[in-house]
Amino acid sequence: MKKTLPLLFLLCMTAVFGLKAQTELPNPSFETWIDTLDHPKPAGWWESHNRWGLANNIDDWAVRRTFLNVHEGLFAAELQTKIGDVFTLDIFRKYIPGVLTNGECDLPISQQLVDELSITHSEFITGGEAFEGMLDRFKGWYDYTPVAGDSAYVYLKLWKNDGTVVGTGELFITANTSDYTEFEVPINYTVMEEPDSLLLIIASSYHPRAANVGSRLFIDNLSFEFTDPNFVDSYAAQHGIAIRLFPNPATSSFFLENPYRTDVHVEIYNAMGQMVQRQSMIPGLNEISLQGLASGTHLYRMVGDGLLIASGNFVIR
Repeated sequence: MKKTLPLLFLLCMTAVFGLKAQTELPNPSFETWIDTLDHPKPAGWWESHNRWGLANNIDDWAVRRTFLNVHEGLFAAELQTKIGDVFTLDIFRKYIPGVLTNGECDLPISQQLVDELSITHSEFITGGEAFEGMLDRFKGWYDYTPVAGDSAYVYLKLWKNDGTVVGTGELFITANTSDYTEFEVPINYTVMEEPDSLLLIIASSYHPRAANVGSRLFIDNLSFEFTDPNFVDSYAAQHGIAIRLFPNPATSSFFLENPYRTDVHVEIYNAMGQMVQRQSMIPGLNEISLQGLASGTHLYRMVGDGLLIASGNFVIR
């Protein structure tokens, strides 16, 4: 068993930063499994084998229970990218990632007889579950052995009953690991409202193909962190202070508005979900240095007193 910080420590850290869980993850450490057709299924999760694997004659499960490589506790989830065939004739091949989700995996009949089909989250996973609270980030531990060129994928979407997307978060994992590594996926809110529903997806491959078959992802000890729903304080709302960011795209720096009367911080995350910079901001307009940061899309998060004030994307060129 691989060593880690105790769960109690993580809970204490959550309390210190003023975050509170309002909706709990089901079976977050994958300790509870249910036997279905002789295949152990993680309780509280939908996984890819029932409709993607069985339909394509895969008897070597794409999602498995393991006790050989865990982060903490007795079990972890092992996800592996597979190749299947409707009639085992090698003419209707399907490239299928191991997937854990709170949504529903499906494969329409119209797609069953399509050869060389890559089954991905964007087309073949829908739904989700009722959800409440302002989710700040999704965290967990992984150990990944990719086939060359592949990447594991973590995705969250929060939305309201009228279809409005409130926020999203995503993480691509590309590097091979020799031990469990902590990950976190911050949420980028596009609408400052509390969501009604959440779709969560964890996959061993993003766009599985023949060259990616065999990528293996171990997942354990997942958790949610929440923030206060009051994104911008009453002072900013009463005085109509706009949160401005310019220029975008940026090169060596950009300017960002702090609507608070006190100092706050801005955190910058790269496309891998890693925080690459943290800088203090005084009230008003601040210049944020981008020196040393790679080009591409980044996420900024303005935080203060345990509150997420604002978040959004910007591009460095």
